[in-house]
Order: sequence, then structure tokens, then C-alpha cells
Amino acid sequence: MKQIAIRSIPDRPDPPRKGFSAIPNQLLADRLGTAAVNVYAVLAMHADAKGNAWPSTTTIARLVRLSKDRVRVVLRLLERRKWIRSIPHKGGVTVYHIRRALATGSTPANRVSLPQGHEQEPL
Repeated sequence: MKQIAIRSIPDRPDPPRKGFSAIPNQLLADRLGTAAVNVYAVLAMHADAKGNAWPSTTTIARLVRLSKDRVRVVLRLLERRKWIRSIPHKGGVTVYHIRRALATGSTPANRVSLPQGHEQEPL
């Protein structure tokens, strides 16, 4: 029987996907901090066309270079502020639905005045 050598994969971030991920201006204006913006960006990078993403906290932590505990704290913050919604599934998988923009009056970010013609439409 032929033996196959198993080599370990170095602990490094996954290569970036082609394309880009948008970060809503409202999220930046909400002043949640760089950790929250980075975690949201990872979720956006993994999201499908409907805004659903299911990276593990380990994957998120590795990509943003935070501890898994800190990632969990940031995910709860993003959920409290209505930027994401966590949907638990069987087998311990959590699907995160990211919001591309928030309805008027949802966060302090909505107090930022936008130039005429650039108003965000509510979800």
C-alpha cells in the first residue's frame, strides 16, 4: 500500500476572491471601530447574492487577526446594531445575513446628512 505524505497547510489568510465587497458608508459613520468593519468585510466577502454568509468564527478570526472570543463579541455588536442577523442551523453552523444598508432611523449613522440625490433607500 502506497503511503501519502500529508503536509500541513500554513496558517495564513485565504487568498482574496476575485471582485470586491462593498462596505456601506452608514457602517463607517456608525463608528463601531475597525474590528467591526473588518468582521463585516469578511462576512461581505463570503456572502452570496442574497447577503447570506457562513464562515466559521475560526475563519473570521484568522482573516481579521483577532481571537475567536473577540470575533464573537464583535458579531454580537453588529447584530445588536442591526448590521447582521445570526441564523443558527443544524450542526452548529451559523448563517449570517448581512444588511447592505439600514432603514432610516435605525442607527446614529442615519443622522449623517447625505448630498441631495444620494439618499439611501430603506430595505
